[in-house]
Amino acid sequence: AMVGLPAHHLPVWATVFIYFQLCDSVPDMCAGMGKAMRKLKCGEPELQEEKIYQDQSKQFESKHAGKMVQEHYADLPYPPFSFGDMAKEMSYYSGEVRVRPIFMQYGNSLDMLNHHLYRGNQTFADRFRVLIAGGGTGNSVCFMAEQLRNTNAEIVYLDFSPASLAIAQQRVSIRQVENVQFVLGSIEQLPALGLGKFDFVESTGVLHHLPNPQQGLQVLADSLQEEGGGNLMLYARFGRTGIYQMQELARLVNEEVYDRNTELENIFHMLRSMGSGVFHK
Repeated sequence: AMVGLPAHHLPVWATVFIYFQLCDSVPDMCAGMGKAMRKLKCGEPELQEEKIYQDQSKQFESKHAGKMVQEHYADLPYPPFSFGDMAKEMSYYSGEVRVRPIFMQYGNSLDMLNHHLYRGNQTFADRFRVLIAGGGTGNSVCFMAEQLRNTNAEIVYLDFSPASLAIAQQRVSIRQVENVQFVLGSIEQLPALGLGKFDFVESTGVLHHLPNPQQGLQVLADSLQEEGGGNLMLYARFGRTGIYQMQELARLVNEEVYDRNTELENIFHMLRSMGSGVFHK
């Protein structure tokens, strides 16, 4: 009944109360507006929001590219290795030493390496030294360690992701091999680590992620013995055309987004919106 009375007939407290009640019920007229319109219509709150965005942008742009890659692989160990994968390996190697590894890497098989790198003259019996540079969750280090189980070979695993290193350590332990040394660090740090020279260097899918791939390649070359050799895998531009196109689309979708979880949510939403990828007439 009070709301219907003229304002001059109301006590001051009632006028104030009605004013605040009415303000509470008014929807946010700024919701859904673009940046320019929000600045024009909404004033100071948008200026604060803009400052937060600018601070995030500066922080993002000031990050070293290598640091960003390190953060990514620390949160998301690669290659992906699930609890189910670990359980499968534990079951396979349980109770006995397996002669045949659970998976094969033909590019790293000793026969292939001996043929292509050492002209058939390598026996792998005289302290053969291996560097796995960017070992990830352990595929290569496990395969090499199993092949060289009954030798005095030395295998050094190097990676800058503590999460990946922990998974690789557990996988090596499951296989009951003791010829692996684990080092937490990057390829660029190799000269300062004092690990010595190696007969074989393996690096899969790593060099192209470095801020300076040429420098990384030179570091690996310098770590080889005079007669040493390596097995390197880098991304192929034309073979990965579709992937690069998807990455560019992801960049457009996540323009001005600086939170990894939000980026991932946007990408998953984008992928779901594409359907199965099977098109019909």
